[in-house]
Amino acid sequence: MITIRNAEFRRILDRGGQRFAEIELDTDQASTPRLLAYFRKEGNGRYQLVRIMADDSARETEKESYAHSYADGSDVTSLLFAGPSHGGTEDRVQFGYQILDFGDIRRQLDNQLQ
Repeated sequence: MITIRNAEFRRILDRGGQRFAEIELDTDQASTPRLLAYFRKEGNGRYQLVRIMADDSARETEKESYAHSYADGSDVTSLLFAGPSHGGTEDRVQFGYQILDFGDIRRQLDNQLQ
């Protein structure tokens, strides 16, 4: 399992009529130390981890990287949760809980994805 060192709410994105919360993650993974996680709120009030992108903007200045969006990184969702050492869907769900439970992320999503 990936260890999250830091998680910060960045913004809300509207894509195709759906709202997504973007969470920036610093991890212990050498190949992808900075990730962007995207959550949406389901009808039952729960949050679903929809996609994880490598934050390719991490090499740029903070001001420039904040302008990047959902499509600017590399989708690494299937890479992180596939293969013999991962449980696929189960690992993905657990990772989503780990993000939501970090600091005040869940509270921020409650406020932003109403």
